[in-house]
Amino acid sequence: MDADELELKGRLKNLKKEELLKRKQLKENSTRKRELEYKSTSRNTSIYISDLPTDKITKEELIKQFSKYGKIRISRDGEPICKLYMNDKHLPKGDALITYCNEESVILAIEMMDESTFLAKQIKVERAQFRDKENESMVRKEENSNELREAELPMKRPKKTRSEKQEEIIDYNDDESLAKADRTVIFANLLNIYKEYTNDDIADIEDDLLDGCEEVGQVESVSILPDKGEAIVVFWKGRDAIQCCKVMSGRYFDGQKLLAFMLGDKNTSGTSDENEESGVEDDLI
Repeated sequence: MDADELELKGRLKNLKKEELLKRKQLKENSTRKRELEYKSTSRNTSIYISDLPTDKITKEELIKQFSKYGKIRISRDGEPICKLYMNDKHLPKGDALITYCNEESVILAIEMMDESTFLAKQIKVERAQFRDKENESMVRKEENSNELREAELPMKRPKKTRSEKQEEIIDYNDDESLAKADRTVIFANLLNIYKEYTNDDIADIEDDLLDGCEEVGQVESVSILPDKGEAIVVFWKGRDAIQCCKVMSGRYFDGQKLLAFMLGDKNTSGTSDENEESGVEDDLI
């Protein structure tokens, strides 16, 4: 191959990289735009409850009573948005905030519970009033707690070389490694091991897999192993990893039928027998 052909090939490669970066940027901008539109158009579906009995009230009691009037919104942590205000001694102050999914639930809760007796005390229920955007603390902080953590953390870990990925060994005698195994998903049959993939192909597959997994939960890292035809996806939460296995296993990805399972399931043969341990570690990534 002469110098002109090499130069042309290099230019084409750079153009392709630029196009991939543009596509990624457009996608990120589109996601941010949708999030902003949602935040700007979301209605106030929160109620403020006061005069609660400080000696008896609990978050569980509030959820049990006020869920009778409609579905309480779930935060990204998977918990109902119910804030019981505490004083400096971490004791209930006697007021709380609850956010419903629908505005109709707010109207019904106020109609049924305002000036009613709850836990042997008359309480007051009204629509929550926020002075300004900065003070919409409880609802916004509960809904966006994960988003704030994401802002503090890099969206993606620095990519490791293939040899570094393959040298990673999880020590099942280590508590931290065990915790990571419980939130790690293996995707088998992701790639055709007899097919050659370029670095750009791998990058595209990694982005597509990341998009699919983030529909289930927040992802810490994604690693593609072309030699094994597999991928390793580490979630921040174990329950998201389990749900991902249920959702993604059996799907077709680029013509390949995926097999998704927990990393811990791959090593459930037990760690008590040393011979079994050595055989397991040979399969670990």
